[in-house]
Amino acid sequence: TKRAASGTDATAPLVFRTESGRPLVRQVMKSNGDGQFAKVTHIDRLGSWFDELLTGLKLKRRGIGFYTLRHTFRTWADETNDQHAIHVIMGHAIPGMSGIYIEEIGMERLRKVVNHVRSKIWPRR
Repeated sequence: TKRAASGTDATAPLVFRTESGRPLVRQVMKSNGDGQFAKVTHIDRLGSWFDELLTGLKLKRRGIGFYTLRHTFRTWADETNDQHAIHVIMGHAIPGMSGIYIEEIGMERLRKVVNHVRSKIWPRR
């Protein structure tokens, strides 16, 4: 796949991109004919792919989509009480001054959150 040149682009750290190198989820500013700002269009290729998968599996219905998975993941992940690890996994910035001072969240903490969610999906018998 072709990857768009990023240089100092804010999207440079992104790994998962479209075939043309764009971020999977992005906002595009549209202008009217005379160069004035008109609107922002939200493009979510990841959500579209997930909808196609659900449709193909005949599981698509109102209120079920990729972000349903994110909500469920976050709900179960919160049971671990490790908000900073959850922020990192979810792709969010760590809020407040903590986000400035915390250099890294260790793999063990990340695994603990992920393994907890996995145990909710596939409980041991």
